[in-house]
Amino acid sequence: MKITIFKQDHSIKNEIITEQDLNNFKIPGLDTIYLNEREKEAFHLIQGIFILEKIIKYNQPFTKHNLKKNMQLEGETGQNKSKNTKVTIEMDYLKNENLGEFKMLLNDIFLFTELIDIDFNVRTNNKTPKQQESVKRNEINGTVCLFSGGVDSVAGIISESVKNNYPTIGLYISYNQIGGVIKKERELLSSWKIPNLKDIYTLKIKRGASSVQHVRGFVFTSLGILVASALGYKNLVISEIGPVMFQPIYNILDEVTITTHPYTLEMSKRIMAILIDSSVEIKTPFDEKTKAEIVHDLLKNSPGGRKETERLLLMTHSCRRSNFANANNEKRHCGYCLGCVIRHSAFILNGIEDENSKDYERDVWGIEKIENGGNNKYNSQIIKHTLDNLLPLLEFSRSILLMTGNNDHPIGYAKVKQFNREELFKRFSLEILSTLHKYYGEEGKGSNHLLKEFYEDMKKSGKIDVDILNNKLSEFSK
Repeated sequence: MKITIFKQDHSIKNEIITEQDLNNFKIPGLDTIYLNEREKEAFHLIQGIFILEKIIKYNQPFTKHNLKKNMQLEGETGQNKSKNTKVTIEMDYLKNENLGEFKMLLNDIFLFTELIDIDFNVRTNNKTPKQQESVKRNEINGTVCLFSGGVDSVAGIISESVKNNYPTIGLYISYNQIGGVIKKERELLSSWKIPNLKDIYTLKIKRGASSVQHVRGFVFTSLGILVASALGYKNLVISEIGPVMFQPIYNILDEVTITTHPYTLEMSKRIMAILIDSSVEIKTPFDEKTKAEIVHDLLKNSPGGRKETERLLLMTHSCRRSNFANANNEKRHCGYCLGCVIRHSAFILNGIEDENSKDYERDVWGIEKIENGGNNKYNSQIIKHTLDNLLPLLEFSRSILLMTGNNDHPIGYAKVKQFNREELFKRFSLEILSTLHKYYGEEGKGSNHLLKEFYEDMKKSGKIDVDILNNKLSEFSK
């Protein structure tokens, strides 16, 4: 299979040449799983899409020395994101009748995730797989659960293993630096001897770019479907919470993740049906849940007991900056990215506080202290910078609870309405403001002056009843 990228004027050209040895090829990290010819080709295509995004979006070429054995790239870097970027994909096993839909879906993926309009030209040799490899596998009611090492995926894999009487396997797709976190979580989960939890597999892929790649949602979901299909399992579980799946814009500068957006999942499912005749179903059990709710449920129902479950939750990594995960000190989270802010809130509401607060480089919920030799002006700038996610989230939450008509919606609310998640985001907003109330009202231990000002202003307005916030706190204390 070969992917060729070039500008219409032919001034710049890249090639991703995927050499396939169909007799010896194995998924990196999953040597025991057998893939047929079409599944191998699908794996190479998915990996190629990850690299393609790097070339087109970030203008960063891959070279032979930093690619795995089965990947080669020749040429210079791509320079243009617009329609004059043309991509030719040559495949062996894609059926002629699927060419049009396949090309359309590829274009839709890049339009939706990166707002890049690519002119795809897809060719196929229309080969027929060997007879023994074209026979459909016997399907069993098993589940592959995408596993990231974060709170949601830990809760998801435990929940699926406990409630369903069929095998569950976790799938960690490795392209960053949190392997140590996964190993610790795997070891602790294994010691609990959950009956239907078979293992957590690691699938290794080459990362496209060092910064955020929005196409990763397609990559992760498609690889999850591929592994589930190869195992003969019927289900792929993506245990992302609703406020992240349907995340709105909290301010005009937000870069919203769409890794598990319903459109991303649907496009992945349709592409894998074309490539490998997959009938794997995608399940999203937490799309109506908040992080605080799934933590609360897990602490109550976990087979490991509360103490061990708290220990497992404290191992999780939700920070957008993966370099913190394997840091040589106790600060394994930045504390101020949106992932950290929501994780910290969920732990505060559920009483996991003491050790949790030590886990962040900056405890933006409670502490203002900046160690910088007394430069107050510089300190103030750092404090404001680290609240770039929390303050807009607080403002959004307050606006949600104060809405009275159709014209006073906060920025980003249209997406909430589009997917009928109004009640979910009301609960989520109450949790965020209740966390603030716990630190700056009920207990009064918060020391961040900007958050204190926000809380006092909210309280003085009288528009948000403190009793409602107290009731929300009491829900999590039960």
